[in-house]
Amino acid sequence: MRMIKTVWVFVFLLATASCAGESSSGKESSLDYNDLKTMVKDIIQTEEGQKTIKEVLTKDEVKHELILSQPEIKQAVLTALTSEQGQKQLKEMFDDPKFAATVAKTMQKENETLLKTLMKDPEYQGMLLDVWKDPQFEKQLLDLMKSKAYREQTAKVVEDTVKSPLFQEKLMRILEKVQEEASKPEKNNEEKGSGHENQGDEDGSAEEGGSGGGSQ
Repeated sequence: MRMIKTVWVFVFLLATASCAGESSSGKESSLDYNDLKTMVKDIIQTEEGQKTIKEVLTKDEVKHELILSQPEIKQAVLTALTSEQGQKQLKEMFDDPKFAATVAKTMQKENETLLKTLMKDPEYQGMLLDVWKDPQFEKQLLDLMKSKAYREQTAKVVEDTVKSPLFQEKLMRILEKVQEEASKPEKNNEEKGSGHENQGDEDGSAEEGGSGGGSQ
């Protein structure tokens, strides 16, 4: 990881500068790699060394240099998810309700998109139907629907929906359309009835005219 490498380089430079200071003061310095490695470890373990490293890492220019590229992030995530220790730590993290809620909110849009895509997938639809047809799943679903908590939640959802102005507007439109459709047969019957009456009047007039002509 670039971040770890940068920290080690910084500590190495710190140790080198320390050695250079000692050399300039007249002391001989003949540190080999192992001696330098031991010195670096000692510096990291000291409170002063850790404090110095933290101060360096808080600087904006250092943060900019420590930004990981996408391939590195991807590889780090894959390593964390596939390793046994990583999976254990991930499970512990998701046991925290606050962390789980934050992750869920962050991924909500992606999850919705994924779900919509899956719902259009024939293979996923078939798997979903198989689950619904499972007697054990059906029993669990019925038990859930019979529970008091489920009924209370369902009642609350229905109540909130009915109170929604948008729902009320849609409901009014539906009722108006139903009423309009229901009144159409009555209008048609009235028109047909008036048509028959007019026809009857015309026929009666024709008969009267015919009889009048015969009497003359």
